[in-house]
Amino acid sequence: MKTRQNLVIFSVVLVSILLSSGCAYRVGYGNRVMPHNIKKVFIPVFLNDTLETGQEVSFTNQLVRELKRSGAAQIVSKTKSEATLEGRIMRITNSQFSTDVRKVSGPKTSGLVYLPLGGSLTTKYLMKIRVELRLKSKSGKTLWKQWLDDERLYSAPVITLPEVNASTPLYNISERQRVTEELAQLMMHEAVGRLTESF
Repeated sequence: MKTRQNLVIFSVVLVSILLSSGCAYRVGYGNRVMPHNIKKVFIPVFLNDTLETGQEVSFTNQLVRELKRSGAAQIVSKTKSEATLEGRIMRITNSQFSTDVRKVSGPKTSGLVYLPLGGSLTTKYLMKIRVELRLKSKSGKTLWKQWLDDERLYSAPVITLPEVNASTPLYNISERQRVTEELAQLMMHEAVGRLTESF
């Protein structure tokens, strides 16, 4: 019985020490600060070096959302700001990741029985995005800079009926947009985490 009491007391003391220590790990954003303790920041629309028009809006909106959520700085107009947080979409690539081919011999691959022999279909695409973020002072000096890279696989349209010998391009466009927006949210969450680290 005495051993059990000692174990409980030891556990309570250990938990108290851990909770009162200045542990760097925090759930969510915690108490975060901007570099150079900047409190007011201006965020212009991202620059977009790619042919994927309109994606700059998704990235800008996600950056604003994540920075507001962190509470590390107030987003203000350029005239009231202490610094500018600029973003640039450097690269968005979509490449064929996997294909399915109807072979002359061997078992027929499901969904390809209506293709000509030797015909192939793309089954998955790989999207890769690279973004640059730069925090600049009023004088134009770079205070912080990061590149972020992320990628995501997404499925191509599937053709399984003899009457359907072509897929709609709208599926691919909407799927690419969905994946881009998903990556924008994930990348800007990571960017704000890096920007506001305080250990």
